Amino acid sequence: INANFYRAQAPSPQHINANFSRADMPRSHKTMMLHSKYDNVQINDKLKESRMVEVKKRKVDVEMEDRQQEDRAENEEFVQEMNKRHSLENENQVSLDRSEIQSETEQDLRSMQEKLERHRIEHLQNEYTRLNSGYTRQATKQLSVDPHYLPLAVRLSSY
Repeated sequence: INANFYRAQAPSPQHINANFSRADMPRSHKTMMLHSKYDNVQINDKLKESRMVEVKKRKVDVEMEDRQQEDRAENEEFVQEMNKRHSLENENQVSLDRSEIQSETEQDLRSMQEKLERHRIEHLQNEYTRLNSGYTRQATKQLSVDPHYLPLAVRLSSY
């Protein structure tokens, strides 16, 4: 039972070989110094490369920001120009609308004045015919009654 217990605890040879690497080997002082110098050089090279990559990334980012700012400035200029055009078009349209409205109101005013003038003329004609017919009736009535109520021309013509 105990032997089986230890066998179950022991790592398999495949497991040992899979995890084996040169870094796990014990080093002498000389080899450790050589390795550490070599490692330091590699680390420094990797740091320089990463710094260069970061610098390149920053340059690219700065260029992208500059391009975006230029694009924004161009877009703002374009938007302002379009707004100016639209405002001019709107002003022109408003002035055209105003002139059209003004001409329409002038036409409406003329037509209303003409209608009023016709109505007034008709009213005056109707009033004249009413008064004239009433005056002649009244005059014919008064002719038999009293000649002094008639106008002078009628009185003179009747003699």
